[in-house]
Amino acid sequence: MSECSPARPRPTGSPRARGPESSVVRLGPDDAFPADLTELGLVALQVLHSRICRQLDHDHLTDPDGPHPITLDRHHQLVVELRAREISPARTHAED
Repeated sequence: MSECSPARPRPTGSPRARGPESSVVRLGPDDAFPADLTELGLVALQVLHSRICRQLDHDHLTDPDGPHPITLDRHHQLVVELRAREISPARTHAED
């Protein structure tokens, strides 16, 4: 049986260790995030959602404290926007 590591405080704004491909496949709390999700096309919104989900998965697997609060908030914002577009397809941008 393995011991659990004690909870450690999470420094605010500290960058996480990243591999060369992580900035493409995940979106960490220190990475840029659009201020207005309604400006994005559907495909761009879906890609952003995928990157956030990969970051959440990574955080669950590597950080005993779980995902960063900023990442959780961003995921919530994306889910709200995606659901709004399901309800009102007119909000989906034609360029995607």
